[in-house]
Amino acid sequence: MAEILGLGCSHGTIILTPPQAWAKGRERIFARVPNYQSPPQLLRELGEDNGLSQDIVDQQHVVDAFAVLRERLHTWEPDVLLIIGDDQAENFQRSAKKLMQHRTDGGYDRRQIHPRVGGDDHGIPLA
Repeated sequence: MAEILGLGCSHGTIILTPPQAWAKGRERIFARVPNYQSPPQLLRELGEDNGLSQDIVDQQHVVDAFAVLRERLHTWEPDVLLIIGDDQAENFQRSAKKLMQHRTDGGYDRRQIHPRVGGDDHGIPLA
């Protein structure tokens, strides 16, 4: 009889974005509001480094969470792995996106992940 293991994560490009770029994301969001002025509490919380130190901590939480998912997947040792998702053309190049994809070699090319980040490999390995 088949056993099923469900793993998941929320969607967001922040998962693959280096924390040094998170402040730019905040700026883009704030720019959507005409004449936006950051509340004093937000400015205090961001601190003198514009939130970078906390962004680094928060990004490490994301990496640690993926490590838990990776460990659980490897411990389970599935015969079949079915991945369902919608990348929305944010992280994978068009050539890597297929309607159906089938892998038997146990790996993938990490260079296909997140080509927008200056050519550096900032992807989080899932396997």
